[in-house]
Amino acid sequence: MSAAAFWYGLVIATILVIDAPISCLKCISCRCGSSNKNYTHCIVNEQEEEYICKTWAHCQTCKHNTTYCITCPPKQFGPFCTGGEVNHIRKKRQLESGSHSARCAIDGFIDNGRVTVTTPLDFQGDVSEFPVGTRLQYSCNEGYVLQGVADVVCEENGFWSEEILPTCSKAPEFRSTHCENDGYIDNGRVTVIGTAAMPLIRQDDYFELPVGTRLHYSCNEGYVLKGVADVVCEENGFWSEVTKPACSEIRCKKFGPVSNGRVVVYFTSPDKRHATLGKEHDLSYPVGTRLHYTCDDAFMLVGNDILSCESSGRWSAGEPRCVTACGLSSNYSILSSNYSIFRSFKTTPGEWPWTVAIAVDEKNTKRFYCSGVLLDSSTVLTVGHCVQSARDYILYFGLFHLKLEREDSQVQERTSSRIIVHPNFNKKTFENDIALITFDPPVRYSDRIHAICLPTPFSTERNLAPGEKGFVSGWEVGVSRSLSQELSVIQLPVLSEQACTEALRKKRISLSIKPGMFCAGLREGIADFCSMVSGSPMVFYNVESSRYVLEGLVSWGSSSPCQKRENYYVLTRVATFMQWILDKLQK
Repeated sequence: MSAAAFWYGLVIATILVIDAPISCLKCISCRCGSSNKNYTHCIVNEQEEEYICKTWAHCQTCKHNTTYCITCPPKQFGPFCTGGEVNHIRKKRQLESGSHSARCAIDGFIDNGRVTVTTPLDFQGDVSEFPVGTRLQYSCNEGYVLQGVADVVCEENGFWSEEILPTCSKAPEFRSTHCENDGYIDNGRVTVIGTAAMPLIRQDDYFELPVGTRLHYSCNEGYVLKGVADVVCEENGFWSEVTKPACSEIRCKKFGPVSNGRVVVYFTSPDKRHATLGKEHDLSYPVGTRLHYTCDDAFMLVGNDILSCESSGRWSAGEPRCVTACGLSSNYSILSSNYSIFRSFKTTPGEWPWTVAIAVDEKNTKRFYCSGVLLDSSTVLTVGHCVQSARDYILYFGLFHLKLEREDSQVQERTSSRIIVHPNFNKKTFENDIALITFDPPVRYSDRIHAICLPTPFSTERNLAPGEKGFVSGWEVGVSRSLSQELSVIQLPVLSEQACTEALRKKRISLSIKPGMFCAGLREGIADFCSMVSGSPMVFYNVESSRYVLEGLVSWGSSSPCQKRENYYVLTRVATFMQWILDKLQK
């Protein structure tokens, strides 16, 4: 960096103002270097006379009343043209109050380095001299080190705070032949890759590895690397990364205790079991751990019974729950009868204990208009078009008569706390016509209040085959659109999609059977029945388990209520939405 570049790049920030007139003790005359020209200097005390002429002794050109050279002879530089070193005796001179302000001279150049102003000044005058208080900072280029003090300050005596200004000298080069490493990482492996120009030297507790060697760190199964995986031995004898990586154990979050059941924990080794009992890991399990869930009598498991902690740090499935045993009915009279003609039946209280009546409050009057089915003690499943509006819904459990004054204390009432309609529900085509209603507090199970069993892929394949018989429970919609006063049930066969589509075409109904739907109903001339209210559940009896299983929810029908002619129900196929239902239940 040249001296000229330094001056052009200097930024100035403070104005120095001379208020008082300069007072002289006397004027002296000194020769400027080897020239025959003399210059005068006004001194303020006799001490200056001893050295002022020495200031100009090596100059090429000078200026009256200055304490430095204006220009230097060839190959000379510095304020006194001495190559940068101050070879005169520094004399402190105290300025009388109100006399004049001293200035420090410098050429602003350092070989192989830079000079910057850290306390900028702004003043009028020659840029080769600086007012008192100016601070210069010296630094060196890469590969050079500073010899001397990095910061110098212009003092009141007109000299810099350091007599010898700093220099930049070439940094000593250090070249090593090896780096040290113990070749070990807890719960992982260290692989030596790359340069092998030198044999490995084994010391007591570490290896000496040649410059250029690359180490690759990896972790055992169930652990994840924290830090940089690859490091290189550099010529300075150190690795490219100061901090050695570590293998951190991957763990799955521990679930809380299971209500109405138990869980058995299987560890991959006794060591893993012992480590988990410590305080540090009392809320998690290591990778490979298996949890086996079972439920108490009269309860059943919703979800997977075996969960595994995977290498991602997550369980293989969501947390299961033990819920009251589902699909149990107090009356099997219908099943014991052999009906050849499908029709609706009167029921008795508690025979279909999962059927829920849904009402809204209109002018202090309860208006019943939809049904639902109880999934657990705090969740009801229904169709989406029944709960589209943002309002509170009143749920009745164990209800038989819609006239509430005729009911007893076994009926429980709850108000909805959250409505979850399927995000892809289409109110025009009735696609994805399904919704969940949650409530609090939970209902108490009894002979008249019980949850229904959810379908499985096997049950759906068997139950929804054309010709299979199911039961739809709910309240019938009469001619005047009013609901029947008592709960009833109708037995219906499942129909093929082709038969249902053809019937809809004949009736000129624009709606069609979409994925996630199925059809059930009666053909012309078989029976006279009224339509069931939307949301009514269709269930099938499983002989092996002696339980009822939910397969559908009434979504829409093919004709007006109570007409003696071909009539079909189009139902939401619950099995299609099982993953969505389980996800919401687990949350």
